[in-house]
Amino acid sequence: MFPTPTGPLPIPDSFLDNDDLLEAQGELWEALTDGDAASVRAAIAKGADIHIGNPEDPLTPLILAANEGMADSVAILVQAGANVNSYFIQDTEDFGPVLVCPLGQADAMEHTEVLAFLRENGAMELQALAAWIVEHEGVEVHYG
Repeated sequence: MFPTPTGPLPIPDSFLDNDDLLEAQGELWEALTDGDAASVRAAIAKGADIHIGNPEDPLTPLILAANEGMADSVAILVQAGANVNSYFIQDTEDFGPVLVCPLGQADAMEHTEVLAFLRENGAMELQALAAWIVEHEGVEVHYG
């Protein structure tokens, strides 16, 4: 699976005009915040978009679930089509551009079950993903 840059994606117009989809998206974020895998699955079934980041920050559902060590939710999201190599680049004062991705978040928080699952499902190692970003975006990023 190729890396996919992500970020604070706006809610699409198709959602803004559909109360059921807006509700499903809200339920997805609530389920992720609560660590409720069954509700994650239910929100996706109702039409929640697994690629839309949180409106308040650039985290995607998969990056958040990996960061929090929610192995069941990570599996549900990946099975629903979430890209294990999604990422965004966060500018920081101390380190400059920093790579934020599901594998990096799981690694930083030492969530070994999530790490293993992401690797089994095609997640690029951090060094390889950082090299890909340099090659395709021309940006050197810090990671790990």
